[in-house]
Amino acid sequence: MQARLTDVPGAERQALAPAAAWHTLSAEEVLRAEEADPRHGLSSAEAASRVGRFGPNALAAGRAEPRWRAFIRQYSDPMQIVLLVAGLLSLYPLRQLGTGLLLILLTVARSPPGSWSPVISPR
Repeated sequence: MQARLTDVPGAERQALAPAAAWHTLSAEEVLRAEEADPRHGLSSAEAASRVGRFGPNALAAGRAEPRWRAFIRQYSDPMQIVLLVAGLLSLYPLRQLGTGLLLILLTVARSPPGSWSPVISPR
C-alpha cells in the first residue's frame, strides 16, 4: 500500500507531494488522495485512526494580551498620536486648557474600546 501524504511528516511530505500545490487540487482529487467518500467523508474507524496519529483537529490556545498592553498599543495609531500631541501643545505653549484637556480626554476615552475589542469580539 502506498503512503498517503497525510501519513508522512514534514520534509518527506514535500518529496512525495504532487507537482500541483495542494490548494490548487479539485475537491475530487483531494477526496481521492485522502481515500474519503464524497457523500459520507471518512469512516468512524478512519477518523479515530487519524485522531490517534495526528491528534485532534483543534487550534492551540494563544496567550491573552494584558489589558494594560492593549491600552498602550492603541497609542501606535497615528490619529491617537496626533490628538495627544495636539492636546499637549494646546496645554503648554498655547495655554488653552479647555481644548488641551478635551483632546487628551478624547484619546484616553477612545483607547479602552479599542483595547477591549479583541476581548469581546466573537470567535
